[in-house]
This record gives sequence, structure tokens and C-alpha cells, in this order.
Amino acid sequence: MPSSSLPAQISLCVSARSGIVATASGEKYPWAETALKLAGFARDRGGVYTLNDSDPAATRRALAKLVVTADRHQSAVTTSSRPFIGDVADSIARRLPGTWTTTVEIYSHPIWQDDLVPWLWDTGPLTAAVRTERIPYAVQFGNGEGVHLLLAERPGHTHGYLLGALAHEPFDDNQEEPHAPQGIVLPQAPDAAAQAITDQFLPAYHQAVQHRRIDAVEHALARTRALVRDQRPGIPAADRDSGGHPLPDGAVAGRAWHEFREFLVHGPLLFAHLPPEQGPPADRTALERLRGALEAGSELLCDDWQAAYEDPAQAAAVIRTEQNAEARAQRSRLAWPAIRTWLADGDALTRQARARLDRPGIRALAPPMTPRALPPEANVGLHR
Repeated sequence: MPSSSLPAQISLCVSARSGIVATASGEKYPWAETALKLAGFARDRGGVYTLNDSDPAATRRALAKLVVTADRHQSAVTTSSRPFIGDVADSIARRLPGTWTTTVEIYSHPIWQDDLVPWLWDTGPLTAAVRTERIPYAVQFGNGEGVHLLLAERPGHTHGYLLGALAHEPFDDNQEEPHAPQGIVLPQAPDAAAQAITDQFLPAYHQAVQHRRIDAVEHALARTRALVRDQRPGIPAADRDSGGHPLPDGAVAGRAWHEFREFLVHGPLLFAHLPPEQGPPADRTALERLRGALEAGSELLCDDWQAAYEDPAQAAAVIRTEQNAEARAQRSRLAWPAIRTWLADGDALTRQARARLDRPGIRALAPPMTPRALPPEANVGLHR
């Protein structure tokens, strides 16, 4: 790690694509940035500074000037034998299943590193390092399906990397979450690192996500049942539907809809992992009814949000609906038949999904295609 004896630090490494790469860090990191600029380094979009090394003589002059400008700006200069972490991440990403993007993140000020903690979903060495060691930079991996991983150099070692998970969309309560996967130490070689991620980390990660989805739906179901159980007694016939079932009052309907969204968000991915003819006949019948409820609820919500995504005027209309108590109550009552089916049969889905995960030798992997569910914008806007 860069020396902490001065208020600013500059760390240099080599990139096969970008030449010499420098990062500025420390409580007075702007001083280090100034020194780099004066020495001829250029800042790129990711926050790192680069120097073209195609001309050896010019490179030597720039580095010699950096020593002078860094000393003038109270910045310590260190060199690393590691390749640039962005190059390493790209090399690993190309070897992972699916399509992955990488983003270099620079935590120049030490306090910025603390902002990582709430987003970490990890019980392994990565979280321990972020909490106790200086991590001036890292790389985030994303696959466009809600999976976000974080790669950092292993502190105190000259080789190896730490990999862990960040919050999985649409979850945000990650600290102390009981199903968090355990991050791993990766070898230096990209081939071996990608193999470890593919064979060890990703299967455990997807299984942890599936457990988390089951818990989210189970807890929402329990809360909704308590709401309905505790609503006002003696509901008159005028407040019952055509089948004689009581309709909830406005407050209960709105809160039930809020909880039902957990089923709309996570239900499709729970169903995607269930093989055909799963469980006893009673559960299979219940699952069919639940699929109908999921479709009805998703249609009620998804159509509005898909239109909102494409048309700002429709987006404004959806926002007005969410802000209008009468419109929300109407929407909740329209969804009530689907919610009632979920209340009656929801245990079958979580029971069968959990049984599938707990079966020996089964590892829950991401489905080959994302099933129909709420669009990402709806998840963000409506979850919690």
C-alpha cells in the first residue's frame, strides 16, 4: 500500500493498454493529482491518471519530473509490481460465463472507502479488508442481470486478489444479512481466477440470492396475513366481492399491495428454478394458481411502468398515481383477487423453492433467461 507518512500518495503501475497508470490517494489527494498533472499525466474518465510510455526517453523525463513535483506537493510515490487492476479485471471478465462489464473505482479519500461498507454483501476476506485496511481502488463487475461483484488487490500481499459480492438488485439491506455469500481469495493468473469464480463463487452466490428471495417472499406473506387478520371485524355484504370474500379497507389494501410487490419481484425467479411436476399434487395445483396470480399482478403493474419507461408523459402519470391516495386504493382493490390467491397458496411456492435448494447436490444457478418480471425501473421505484 502507499505510504501514509505524507498526506497524499501516488501509486504507479503498468498497463498493457494505457502505459503507466497512477492513482492519487490520501486525505490531501488533490495535492497528488496536481503533481501528476504537472508531470504530464492525463486523467481518464475512471479517475486514474495515465502516461503514454511509447517513447522511453520522454517517459524517463516525465517520471523524473514527477519525483520533483510530488516532493513539492507532499506526495509519496510508490511503484507496484502488479499489473493495472483494470487490465486484470478485463482479462478475468472475458473468461467468465455470460457478458460482464468492469468499472474501475477510485477511493482517493480514505472516507470514500467507508461508503462501500453498506453495499457489501459478503462474509469473507473482502469485507474484513475494506473495514480494516486501506483500499484505494477496486473494480466492480456487472452482468446486466443484477449481479455485482467487487475485486480488490489483497492487502499485505504482492499477488492475489479478493473477490466478494455487492448488493444484489433490488435488495438494499445487506449488512448482517444471514445469507450473504463468503468472498474468496483469487490467484494471480486470470485463467485460474475466472475458474475459481465460475466453479466456486458464482454457484454459492446464486444459491444465497435464492435463499434471500425465498425469505423476502415468506416475510412479506406473513406480514400481509397479519394485516388481513387484524382488519376490522364484521365486514358487511357491500364490502365483499362476488365470491363473498371480504374486501380489505383502503389502508389494509394499500399495505397489502406494498407487500405483494415482493412476490411480483421475486416470484418469477423462484418459479424459474422449480422443475416441472415439483412436489405433491396439492402443491402443484397451488403453484398453478400462484402463476395466474403472478401474471395478473404483473400485468397490473408492469404495463404502466413499461409505458412510463418509454414515454415521459406516461411516467408522470404513474408518479401521480403513486401520489394519489384514491388511485392507489383503486389499484390495490383491483389487485385483491391476486393477493388473496397469494395469501392462500403462497406457502406452496416458498416450501417447494426451499426444498429444491436444500436437496443434496443441488446448486441454484441463475436461470438461462430472465423470466418476465418487473422492469428494472419499476423495481427501483417501487421496492421499499
